[in-house]
Amino acid sequence: MSNGTKIAIAALIILLGIYAFFALDIPYRSSDEASSTPITGGTNSAAQSDLPFLTSPASGAAISSPVHMTGEARGNWYFEASFPIEIVSANGTVLGTGHSNATSDWMTANFVPFTADISFNAGSSSAGFIRIKNDNPSGDPARDKHFDIPVMFATSSKVR
Repeated sequence: MSNGTKIAIAALIILLGIYAFFALDIPYRSSDEASSTPITGGTNSAAQSDLPFLTSPASGAAISSPVHMTGEARGNWYFEASFPIEIVSANGTVLGTGHSNATSDWMTANFVPFTADISFNAGSSSAGFIRIKNDNPSGDPARDKHFDIPVMFATSSKVR
């Protein structure tokens, strides 16, 4: 094999590696509040096809404690079949925390159904978010992602 052929093959391998690196990168917004805005919504539109979504409760629903949730998230949001979920007030105060549980095989790139039951105390807050967070065992803040679903708090939300 000539040197020119070897260089061409090496260049092709490098270009394919660069293409794969960028093609497999899933865009997301960091949960670092100082530098980005959280992704908000609650439906799985075409523009949000890789984001988790809730089937219950619906976006904008009134919730009380404990809130039972069902939905789906891509397998890369899970670690050991779960990911964290928070109930957050409109001003950013965390009112309750817990974890989802995958209800089928989570080691896939496909959507995986989950359930979660989270207790919270809304106090005087009337609105906020269900915050679905990717499980990030690395602890690297650059790998943190979250998705916020707006909700209202029923006046009787007390931790049980």
